[in-house]
Amino acid sequence: MSETRLPPGRGRPGSAGAARPGPAAARGQGLPRWRRWLRGLLLLGVLAVLWWPPVRVDCDDPVWRDASPEGDAAVLLCARTPNFVSPNVAPAGSEGEAPPVDTAALRGWISLRDARDLVAGVVDLGRVGDAPGPVRWTADAAVLPGRAEFARPADTALPLAFLRDRLWKWRALLGFVAPDEAFR
Repeated sequence: MSETRLPPGRGRPGSAGAARPGPAAARGQGLPRWRRWLRGLLLLGVLAVLWWPPVRVDCDDPVWRDASPEGDAAVLLCARTPNFVSPNVAPAGSEGEAPPVDTAALRGWISLRDARDLVAGVVDLGRVGDAPGPVRWTADAAVLPGRAEFARPADTALPLAFLRDRLWKWRALLGFVAPDEAFR
């Protein structure tokens, strides 16, 4: 009886000609091309969430700030400048300065920050001119009457707090936060 020869890597499992999983299969090189692309896109998405900062929620000069009595949290009100406006910058070739942007008419964010100044909650504010009153701080909440309610941020480790910060910023940037009208 003659034995048919199979090409290398083809044979019954456990036989000498059977393919053995090697380091290439462990790295995913044996995957179909579309699955490698999918893995790459997923990795890029994770890196974008972690390292590409959606800075529209951050502001260097908040319109209003109220810190908790314990000092472990603060509520900030930041104006959102429209994408097409450059405040106090004159167009090229013109004299003088452009008129300042009226921040009272702009939309804004009310954000809860933890002790590290990382975002722990965001509410979309319709008009910055409707500035809220004082914050009522309780043991487990920060309440702006008629504007926003936040659960006090738990004292979490830095990697989780950083991830929470990024997720809240992305939610705000994509519009997945509650408007201030929801709390009236």
